[in-house]
Amino acid sequence: MTYFNNHQKYAALVLYLIPVALVTGPFLSDCLLSLIGLYFFIVSIKFRLSSYYKNLFVYFFIAFYSYLIIRSFFSLDIYYSLRGCLFYFRYLFFSLGVFYLFANVPNLARNLGLSIFFTLIIVGLDAYYQWIFGENIFGWKSYERGRLSGFFNDELVIGGYLARLTPLCFGLLIYSFEINKKKLLIGILFLIFIDVIIFGSGERAAFFFITLFAILIIILSNNYKLYTLLTFGVSSIIIVFISTYVPDSKYKIVETLNQVSTNNFASLAPYSPLHEEHYISGLKMFADNPIFGQAPNMFDILCQEEKFYYSSCTNHPHNSYIQLMAETGLIGVFFLVFAFLIISLLLFRHFLSKLNIFNFKIPDYLLFYLLGLFIVTWPLIPTGSFFNNWTNVMYYFPVGFVLHYFYNKKI
Repeated sequence: MTYFNNHQKYAALVLYLIPVALVTGPFLSDCLLSLIGLYFFIVSIKFRLSSYYKNLFVYFFIAFYSYLIIRSFFSLDIYYSLRGCLFYFRYLFFSLGVFYLFANVPNLARNLGLSIFFTLIIVGLDAYYQWIFGENIFGWKSYERGRLSGFFNDELVIGGYLARLTPLCFGLLIYSFEINKKKLLIGILFLIFIDVIIFGSGERAAFFFITLFAILIIILSNNYKLYTLLTFGVSSIIIVFISTYVPDSKYKIVETLNQVSTNNFASLAPYSPLHEEHYISGLKMFADNPIFGQAPNMFDILCQEEKFYYSSCTNHPHNSYIQLMAETGLIGVFFLVFAFLIISLLLFRHFLSKLNIFNFKIPDYLLFYLLGLFIVTWPLIPTGSFFNNWTNVMYYFPVGFVLHYFYNKKI
């Protein structure tokens, strides 16, 4: 048993490295994710951990994955379609692996929370350095006006990285530590630090995410409403000040506001005209086969065809819902819509419980996990490819902790 417990600790160590690995790009983070998934698959067979597979998430995931594979076999290019989704099952085992380790490794939440916390600080400080001096500590410059890249070099995803991991970080630390005035002050300063640099990154979607996160915490939190409101107010004042005296810092945000009044999808703003062109191509594909779509990963090929082409072509339409509509039809997008509705329902029931209308109050740490999932599944915002490795690590990272809350007692 001691030997096996050592294996648990080594697997947990791999998990702690994922926040750092995400900074290096999709390859290393996907390798570590796959190791966690493989580890759980082996131990679940060896120790007959069948109870971990008996939950709604597993049944739901298997149905979605099965549909992706079946639909790929009926595509115009079976190999091209399959190569993007054949190994999608690894995210199921990763989530279950996180669930298992959380339930069995002491202090996992604390250690992972601190790993994310210090990684976000280091990434954020480097971004501030680049914002002030025009290059990061390695001499890497951002190659687009009003944008920051920091350690991500030519990938403009630093804002999304910070915005997506911040809710999970807070959830893990709230779960692990007894909160006192000193820790509250650190949390307030940390969130202000994150808010401002996400604004400085020029990533409109990430700025929307972190703003939505703060607003929902103010509305839904049991213990952190006033502190988040204070943080939101201070961050807003700093951002207004910076916008006034550092013109480039607001370039991308102002560009978005200008687009709201000019694009044809103004009611669904903020979308750039280029995003709008991709969406139209995706919706054309959906209209061509609304039930089953064109098959996973086929947007890249089909958007070049005359009947789908609209002004420009790319490898995905930059919106997960439109991508699934185009590639998997109503059947495929149903799974994402259902997941979003389940998360929304849990949050809404919690809101009603705060009004004494319903009895379903959830602890703040779970609220942070759910809000992390809520913002990454929010439909009306540009996203990366649904099948992108890096993006899916962000999607599935919080799932294991949510599963632990709802199913650990049964196991």
